[in-house]
Amino acid sequence: MGYDTIGLTANTWYLVAPQFKQVSATTDIVDLLGNVTFTGLQAVPFASRATGAQIQIYDSANEKYSIYYYISDSKNGTAWAKSKNVVPETIPLSLGEGFWFKTGTLEGDTASLRVLGSVKSEISKTINVGVDGEWMIACNPYPVALSWDNVTTSLEAKPFANRNTDCAQIQVYDAANEKYSIYYYISDSKNGTAWAKTKNTLATGTMAEAGQAFWVKAPTSGSLTFTFSN
Repeated sequence: MGYDTIGLTANTWYLVAPQFKQVSATTDIVDLLGNVTFTGLQAVPFASRATGAQIQIYDSANEKYSIYYYISDSKNGTAWAKSKNVVPETIPLSLGEGFWFKTGTLEGDTASLRVLGSVKSEISKTINVGVDGEWMIACNPYPVALSWDNVTTSLEAKPFANRNTDCAQIQVYDAANEKYSIYYYISDSKNGTAWAKTKNTLATGTMAEAGQAFWVKAPTSGSLTFTFSN
């Protein structure tokens, strides 16, 4: 059993993820409504949903998002809703998959995500990204920071010049500055095999904090898996 709490500031998008397994579950599916407590949010009428908190889960197979709004009305009470008349009983999410979360724009609107569950016991975890340039939101599957030294891929590293077509790619979102840091899995005579931001700048230190999610991308031709270890 364990908890992980992620504090978020107002009116900001974050890529986050619970890295705990559902309590007493036999499958690696996380129900966000059953295992993640969202505190500090202000519910709004559905008509004002753009000003309230949102959850967006990316469907990589169909290249679109499922969007949930934090609303309050006379019919549904306070709830996460997909539309004015659709309030889901669960919001399923595969373990190892991240999601977008944004607090509302109302003054004083803040959020804290508290995750309840059992810490995964695996020393390593492998995820299947997909094929032919597909994107997926993945996450750090551990309750501690993940190092770049513990991220490997099934794809052979390629020269930096081939980074946009043949290299495995990770994009880490910087919520404070609203931009991405992009890393490529490269191999050259100077650096050997490594994750690099530019031809001469290698990634070092922490790849992702506990509860942090990020984008991963398959090459334009072929499939890709990522393996995380800790």
